[in-house]
Amino acid sequence: MNYLKVEDLTLEQKLGMLLCARRWDEQEDIDFTFELLKNRALGSIQIPRDENTAKLIKKLKRLPIIPF
Repeated sequence: MNYLKVEDLTLEQKLGMLLCARRWDEQEDIDFTFELLKNRALGSIQIPRDENTAKLIKKLKRLPIIPF
């Protein structure tokens, strides 16, 4: 896995690493969150435990930048 050094991150990415997405109400929220993760502009997520949890984790594992 290729890790970026802090000095290689953009300002948006550095600030994003401090953020945690916690609540998703709509599919477009989920899509936006995943786009932020792909762009390394979001530091963490908190997945709600509901009927979509397994589906979201499976989708997360397909992202090339998420270490599991």
